Amino acid sequence: MYPRFCAATFRDTLTNGFTIMLSILRSFAKSPAAFVIIGLLVLAFAAYGVGGIFTGSGTAVVVVGSEQISMRELAREHDRQLRTIQSQNPGFTVEDARAEGLGDMVLNGMVNRSAFVARARELGLTVSAGQRVRAAADIQAFRNPATGEFDRTTMENVLLQNGYTLTEFDNELIADLTRAQLADTLTLSTQLPSTWDEIAYLHANESRTIRGLFIDGGGLDAIDDPTDEQLQAYIDENRLDSLPFINREVLLYIVPERRSFTLIRFQVADFLRDVEVDESILRETYDFQVDNGFIGSPALRSYTQLTVPDEDTANAVAARLEAGETLADVAADLGLTALVEQTDIQIFDIPDTDLGEAVFNLPQGASAAVQGSFSWYAVEVSAATDEVMPTFEDMLPELREQAAGEAATDLMYAKIDAFQNARETTGSMEDAAAEAGVPIEFFGAMDDLGRTADLQFDFERYTTLGAEILPSVFQQFQGVETDLIDFNGSDFFIVRVDEVQPQRNAELDEVRDIADARWRVAQIGAELETRAADAVAQLEAGDDLDLVALTSNGRVETTTLTRSGSAGMFTPLAVFQAFELEPGVYSDVIELSDTMRAILIVDDVMEADPAARTDAFTVSGQGETYTLSQIASNTILNAAQSAVIGDYAPTIDTRLRDQALGLTDDQQ
Repeated sequence: MYPRFCAATFRDTLTNGFTIMLSILRSFAKSPAAFVIIGLLVLAFAAYGVGGIFTGSGTAVVVVGSEQISMRELAREHDRQLRTIQSQNPGFTVEDARAEGLGDMVLNGMVNRSAFVARARELGLTVSAGQRVRAAADIQAFRNPATGEFDRTTMENVLLQNGYTLTEFDNELIADLTRAQLADTLTLSTQLPSTWDEIAYLHANESRTIRGLFIDGGGLDAIDDPTDEQLQAYIDENRLDSLPFINREVLLYIVPERRSFTLIRFQVADFLRDVEVDESILRETYDFQVDNGFIGSPALRSYTQLTVPDEDTANAVAARLEAGETLADVAADLGLTALVEQTDIQIFDIPDTDLGEAVFNLPQGASAAVQGSFSWYAVEVSAATDEVMPTFEDMLPELREQAAGEAATDLMYAKIDAFQNARETTGSMEDAAAEAGVPIEFFGAMDDLGRTADLQFDFERYTTLGAEILPSVFQQFQGVETDLIDFNGSDFFIVRVDEVQPQRNAELDEVRDIADARWRVAQIGAELETRAADAVAQLEAGDDLDLVALTSNGRVETTTLTRSGSAGMFTPLAVFQAFELEPGVYSDVIELSDTMRAILIVDDVMEADPAARTDAFTVSGQGETYTLSQIASNTILNAAQSAVIGDYAPTIDTRLRDQALGLTDDQQ
């Protein structure tokens, strides 16, 4: 959507903004904490500069130098990569992603990139507005499907579908371009010798015949039901407060901190129903945007010009161009050096106005002799794009939505001001809300994932509260009303924590089902480890693998695979382990899952045929294909990023990380 530029709107926006700000400051200045906070702000301004202190969202999962990764950014990138994997493998589920640690891999990648951006900015690398515009215009998804040209409306729709605001996209684009400047410098000379392709091809296409003894829990005796004493002992062994470190399982046996709170929300969407739009204003807005180039796409030309001494020379050159010669060849033949090539420029980018008018009157592929304001030219047009301008009727739905949003925002600001003034006189959220006619919400005790006493995850509740409101709730002191806090990019809320129920260890009856299931898995694992250890002892004593399978109640399977293959019980982990073995040597016991153990042996190694290689060696992953030189470049970048990360020592908020990745206690 495009901003409606008019003096009245600008004045009203400033007035509303200052009104809210002054109300906040008046309320805040009366509190005892104000003197402490203001002192801290002064120190922060001195240390970091005024501009950067308000950039955090309050939901920073990671801080790397001057860079932050918010919950929203992590969640969006995780979802994007998950969708990419699912497009290649539709059977890949969210549970698969958790099992394979996708969340941690995504976060590690974002930390690496953020560290590099921080270092690039320390070195003074910057990105101009022109670079950002050109980079955005080059993104294929932002091009209008009908015209093939960059289209702002298309861009905004694509960003909305992918969970971006314009500001978020611009910030990410700046970071990417800044990082690219430093990365390009480090990887200027990473073209590898062609012999490396052959080595990599032989490595990747080596195949092995692998036998495996697989021992699972299917043949185990039934496990007796545990007693309360056994379950309690198992829980106590995995209690949060009895271990020197935190793992996933211990989070199953605690009742998380829960808080009840009172909330007031000011949301633009709630005021839209009270808005009426004057279509005459929409027409004015449209005319203003057309006059100032905010909508549509301009006419563009790509051309080559040769400055010549006189009209006769210009006509002679034009004739040779019509005959099929190139302008560069003609210029070289005549000893003329004033040859200029322009790509995708608008008419006002041409200093010589007469030349500009002539160029933009020529179609693609045409050439001509042109008398400019300062000289004669021979011109050849290689590409011509005409102006595309949507009509008022085409823009009307968007203009109406934009105007309604602005009017609703004005109404919201007025309501905020009424509430803030009432709160100054009444002293409480409830009384101020009643006086100003503002809805007030009361929420019973819930944890920071929006779960109530039953610990069941309510996606709708978390969607409306979790991203920004719940983190704020869990940062406040009990009984203290906050001032206005912005969220959703356009809305505000005020919250007061009414009660805090501290985190505690769960009683047995509260986690009996979970503990029972985990205890049974542990018993199966212990029995499998015992059987696998006995099998290893038999194999070391010289017994045949098939015989050992009978005594261990396992089964033997055989396959022939390359490094990247998998089949049946031969999972990627099993294949990876097999390619680490010397032929004829049994592996150690491999834990393929909670209920599966494996022992592997390689019977035969088949080398690849180098004559079968036809192209440069490439590696594919997540829908992308990379050459060895590209991999070398990435390796250099990763090494540089690791060094930078070592300098910055990133801090990670694991609670916010798990919230962003959608990990509930029963999923961790």
